Amino acid sequence: IRAPLLYVLSRSDRLFPATLAPGVMKEMREAGIDARFVAIDSDHGHLASSTDAAKWAEPLRAFLSEIDS
Repeated sequence: IRAPLLYVLSRSDRLFPATLAPGVMKEMREAGIDARFVAIDSDHGHLASSTDAAKWAEPLRAFLSEIDS
């Protein structure tokens, strides 16, 4: 992965729980991937990234602003 990455997980996701993030982020850093992690609170589990997109809209704006500069 050569592009900066925003890794977004929902705390209620049972397929990819937010508890995976520390290990995944460590592996990405070790692989030289520029990545940031955001956890969102949602009752929508694995579908939260789309159904609750507003909950991570500001972190996305900040991320895009950061990588654009």
